[in-house]
Amino acid sequence: MHQLDDQLWTKRAPMEFVGITIETRMTAVELPSDALWIHSPIPLDDELRTWVDDHGPVAYVVAPNRFHHVFVDEWIEAYPEATVCAAPGLPEKRDDLEFDHVLVEDGDPPWDDALDQQRLDGAPALNEVMFFHEPSRTMITADLLHNEPDPDSWIHKAYLWFNGTLGEPGINRVIRWFVYKDKHAVRQSLERTLTWNFDRLIVSHGEVIEPEARQTLRHVLEEELR
Repeated sequence: MHQLDDQLWTKRAPMEFVGITIETRMTAVELPSDALWIHSPIPLDDELRTWVDDHGPVAYVVAPNRFHHVFVDEWIEAYPEATVCAAPGLPEKRDDLEFDHVLVEDGDPPWDDALDQQRLDGAPALNEVMFFHEPSRTMITADLLHNEPDPDSWIHKAYLWFNGTLGEPGINRVIRWFVYKDKHAVRQSLERTLTWNFDRLIVSHGEVIEPEARQTLRHVLEEELR
């Protein structure tokens, strides 16, 4: 686990996607109750489980959009007392899993004021919910932006070039073209997140964006969502 702040850690794990090995990132936040809030869980290997058990208990497991759910079942099995939270639409997609709370749709999140949340409207196939952890001034996202400046293979480099995210933070072109159905609604959602006072932006794919993360997000919004 890589510690970013007093109450904030992340960990990467490799995964296969369209024949390419990419990395995905999990985020763990220590809540005021000292319990853990787990965002976009990765495979729960022995090393990770030891760390979690040393820092837990796990209070919440969050699947933040309709794509980031693959490893949730491992965490449900390991931590049956945790509250499992899903992005809107995910319970219908994963009807084999039992979710306790649907983000946004079920009202205020069960962790009260520990983190703020904002749904990314205008992208129903994704339905991402973004979060703000004020103590660390961190915005936590999954597929909002990609930031992979140093791909490790030519095929990965070609993949990033095709998606328009080679060498700098950006919105995956496929998501922008085919998932964002109402760009005005997407823009409005992101404008609301820009009222958060963050200087770090965690993404699931690529490097954490810091400092000046809010300026980076505004630049991407103005350049790619006109």
